[in-house]
Formats: sequence, C-alpha cells, structure tokens
Amino acid sequence: MMKHPIVLQKLPAPVRGNIHKALAAATRGNTQITSASATHGNSREARATAGAAKRFFNPYLAFWMFVIGAMIGYAVETIFILAVTGQYEIRSSLVFGPFNIIYGAGTVVLYAGLSRIDRRSTAQIFVLGALVCTVVELVCSVLQELVFGSTSWDYSWAPFNLNGRVCLLFSLGWGFLAVLFTRVALPACETGLSAIPLHIMRPLTLILLTLLVLDATLSAAAVARWTMRLEGMPALSLVDGWIDRLFPNETMGKIYANMQQLR
Repeated sequence: MMKHPIVLQKLPAPVRGNIHKALAAATRGNTQITSASATHGNSREARATAGAAKRFFNPYLAFWMFVIGAMIGYAVETIFILAVTGQYEIRSSLVFGPFNIIYGAGTVVLYAGLSRIDRRSTAQIFVLGALVCTVVELVCSVLQELVFGSTSWDYSWAPFNLNGRVCLLFSLGWGFLAVLFTRVALPACETGLSAIPLHIMRPLTLILLTLLVLDATLSAAAVARWTMRLEGMPALSLVDGWIDRLFPNETMGKIYANMQQLR
C-alpha cells in the first residue's frame, strides 16, 4: 500500500480511496504504454534488420555488375575449357576485350532479383541463380540461332536437356555460382563501387558504356559478315570490305572457336 502525503491523509477516507485508485490506474497505463512502445520499437528493428538483407536496385551498380560479370564469365569459361580439354580458347562474346556478355546479362538479372529476396537465405539465392541463368542461357541460345544461324554450345550429351540449349547439370552449376558470387564477389563489388564518388562514377560509366556498345555493334557486324562469307556472299559495300579485311575467317575462327554454323 503506497503512503499518501500528509495533505491527502487529512481528506475523508472515501476521497483518499478514489485518489489511490486513480493513481494505481495511471501507473498501470504508463507500464502498458512503455511495454507497447518497446514492442513496437523491437518490431521496427526486426523489420529494419530483415530489410537490410534486401538491397535496392542501383542502375550504376547494375551496369558495373554487367561488366564484372562478363569478365568473370570470360575467365571461368577459359579456365574450364583449359582444364577439360587442355586447350586455350578465347571465350569472349566481343571482338575486343575479355567480355562474355551472357554472363554479364545473367549477373544483372541476378542482381535485380537479389533486391527482391532475402540475401541471408542460401536456398533462395541458389534457386534464383539456377532459374535466372538457365532462362538467360535459353534466350541467348534462341536469339543467336535466329539472328546469326549459329550456336555456341550444345548440351545434347547431358541428361535432362532442352533441345541441347540448357540442361539440369549446368542449371545446378549456375545455382552454385550464384551463391558463390553473392557471398564473395558481390559484397566486395558493392563496397568498392559504392566508395567511388558519383561525379566520377557517371563519366566512367558513360565512357565504358559507349565503348561496349561500339564493340558489340562491331562484333555483330563481324559475325554477320563471317556468316555471309561462309555462304559465299561477296562484300557489297565499303563497310563490308573493311570488315572482311579486319576480321577474316581465320581471325573469327579464333575469337569464336566454339561457334558452329547451322545454316
């Protein structure tokens, strides 16, 4: 029983009782409010922690993820072929520079997907990586055949393949690489790229983007002329003649050693 001040003790007993009840109710109310505030604060912290595991999509980082992914893909492909066949083959998608654009595209789509899932879940990353990279590989295979009449890989030898374009074995491999990329390469890339001031990042991005677009355009023209030459079509313009001199069949055969013409 709490002790009343001397002034309250002089009041009639019924009045003192009502005041005591009011004070007790106020004390309980303050306790409930404090508890609710703490619970609400903990809830906000929990949501913030969960949100920290998801990252927002940054277009500048996405572009550099494309570049880094394309370079990593070039290295992975080159080392894999060297280990399996003992032969060195250029595994670039472009005529200039160590860039495998299929890996670059897969990296960007994977990076975009990672902004929507919980990066703490290895299972989610594995499934997302396997699905994303398989779809990208399938789309690129179909586009290459439709546009250039060629293919650069064939999984007909592997079980559970889809017209030789994709297969279960490599889909599982993409999932493993996605986990490795997310756990090792991606944090380092995000930290390093985020440290570059925006006034430096913007012009660097624009310059490299311009060079890659030009490289990709020239590469597409060179592959198209290569296909035409194999079909016996002569150069019909000064540009065709210039491309034929710069990228003859022997050079194209070295750059795209794994490309097979289907026409």
